[in-house]
Amino acid sequence: MVSDAARSVTASADRRFRRGAWLAALIVYGAAAWYSTGYASADEHYQVIEFAEARLGHQPVQELAWEFGARIRSAALPAICYAVFKGANALGLSDPFLLTFLLRALTALLALHAVRCFVRATEHVLAPAWRKAYLFLSLFLWFLPFQYVRFAGETWSGLFVLLGLATVLTPVARSGRWLRGGLLLGAAFLFRPPTLLLALGLVLWLALVRRERVRPVATVLIGMVAMMLLGIAVDSWFYGSFTVTAARYLHLGVAGDADHPFTAYAWWYYFAWTVKHAIAPIGASVLLAFGVLVVKRPKDPLVWVLVPFLALHIVLPHKELRFLFPLAGLVPLLLVRAWDVLCDARTIGRPARRMIDGVLVLLLLVDVLALAVVSTTPAGSGRTTLAAALWRLPADRPLHLAYVADDPGIWRIRLPRFYRPPGLIDDGSAASCCDPRHDLSIAPDACGPPCTAIATTRTWSDRLRRLYDADTEHPWSLYLHEHRSPPSRP
Repeated sequence: MVSDAARSVTASADRRFRRGAWLAALIVYGAAAWYSTGYASADEHYQVIEFAEARLGHQPVQELAWEFGARIRSAALPAICYAVFKGANALGLSDPFLLTFLLRALTALLALHAVRCFVRATEHVLAPAWRKAYLFLSLFLWFLPFQYVRFAGETWSGLFVLLGLATVLTPVARSGRWLRGGLLLGAAFLFRPPTLLLALGLVLWLALVRRERVRPVATVLIGMVAMMLLGIAVDSWFYGSFTVTAARYLHLGVAGDADHPFTAYAWWYYFAWTVKHAIAPIGASVLLAFGVLVVKRPKDPLVWVLVPFLALHIVLPHKELRFLFPLAGLVPLLLVRAWDVLCDARTIGRPARRMIDGVLVLLLLVDVLALAVVSTTPAGSGRTTLAAALWRLPADRPLHLAYVADDPGIWRIRLPRFYRPPGLIDDGSAASCCDPRHDLSIAPDACGPPCTAIATTRTWSDRLRRLYDADTEHPWSLYLHEHRSPPSRP
């Protein structure tokens, strides 16, 4: 029998580990919020920040993405962005890099809260030996800090999924938890409509597996519907007329749009993308864990939540990796739960244990290295770092910026209006390196004299990322032409 003194020592060590993990998480997430500038996908900027900027009167409506006119994007996230920017502007803050940092920091704080709630609500299903690993993965699985600072619908929907599941699945009975759980899951729907399938999977699990009483299940549904009605009110306010963006979005997702065709992919692409983009050893582990749980624990709530969501996305021909991002926060529990099931299923001999320990060490090294990369480098192409250099140039006269790219490809690197300093002339024109008609150019290759490179998207991790994926985009540089004096220092 374990003595009271031994239990006390174990509990004290556990508390120290948890405090250390959360302190480290504050540092890592703070670094990611600071360094992960820009946006990982175009929607993160063009369908959130620019929508909010238009509502503030800072962005011409006619220059917005076509989705604004089609009214297929929920106004929930742009409305939050609008509130943050309006509050910051009232305090005299207008620097675009500071404003976007506030969005990332807000997302990081929400993420840490959501992870804390979810881990506390679900760790009881694991053997005590695996709970530290579960907390570590929930905070430091390499792609999570990167995702958890993205002010994007995929991230915010995933965080509210965590909060909703935590509220419903917690073993501690709390007054009003069913309604709160429904409201939180309904909020996830506002940020990303397909998460409705995650919520409905949970409702079916409550009714068919846990055999919960009718009233709690109905209360969860009532909370979801109430939040959806609030979403309609926000949509109608934001777009200026009665609008149900979710209905428009779901119709477009099924029927398609002849004017804006989407690329179709085979059903198995998400599996291949998971292995590749989660980094092969970790991605393969995620797929294996999912298979183990489906086969060994088909009544697990994770299975009921994940399968309907994945089934829809596998069937739909239009696929993007970001569509799976709402599931990111569930991956740590998936991994540790599957490992717990395997360890419970059979006894592992010493040779096998040593091999497994070696694999785990390799996975940990891969995770730490990838975590260092995503926490210290800009998101996407990193082109907003070039925009920051433009703000440091002397504003004695207007500057003309051009792009060394073919006309169809310029939009991929063009700096959004939001990030461009006043007085910059950027009509999206193409040019050759050091075209004398322009003051500045953004080019993928070294231009050399008589041009001077004043900024680059190159980072310390470029070679490392290209070693893993040869298709990684090459860095871009901002060049000052010879008839301009060097930029002033901040």
